[in-house]
Amino acid sequence: MQSAVTAASEATSGTIEASKKAAEQAREIAEDNIEAATSATNKATQQAVEKVRTPTKR
Repeated sequence: MQSAVTAASEATSGTIEASKKAAEQAREIAEDNIEAATSATNKATQQAVEKVRTPTKR
């Protein structure tokens, strides 16, 4: 009985650790995606501002 409880406890601990690692990886990916989206938005905004500031030739 004791060995069954120990095995179940170890399996649970392993599952918890794997879940923590997966959650950390998901958080890192989300942060990277947010940074990339922010960078792209900032670049597009800067380009739009430059177009407005640059006088057009007629």
